[in-house]
Amino acid sequence: MVLSFLGCSVSTKKLNEFEKINKENINEIIVKKSLDDSLKYTFNNEEENVFLNLINNRKNLKLLKAQPKFWIVVKFKNGDERKFKVLDNYIGNNDWYMKTDKAKFFEDIYKNGLKTK
Repeated sequence: MVLSFLGCSVSTKKLNEFEKINKENINEIIVKKSLDDSLKYTFNNEEENVFLNLINNRKNLKLLKAQPKFWIVVKFKNGDERKFKVLDNYIGNNDWYMKTDKAKFFEDIYKNGLKTK
């Protein structure tokens, strides 16, 4: 009888930056409390620019596992979506996060946006 043990190693290559988002390809950007929440707020042009500048210019991301407080969903004209998790001091995509002081800004957009609708 021959026993063979195979090891499997998972590579966690450091991600340097988020994939860039071209504003021309966006249909809308929304913020929601949870992914299945029907309440949402759609970003205006200025809020989109703040988000895109943050995402497109951030370097040195870190790998985290966390429960989001809010979600930012970028919906593209071709039907694709990218989902970003918003924590207290981080924004992330696929468990890669950047530290930011803008997380509260996006939380406030959601809360204030729902009040005005």
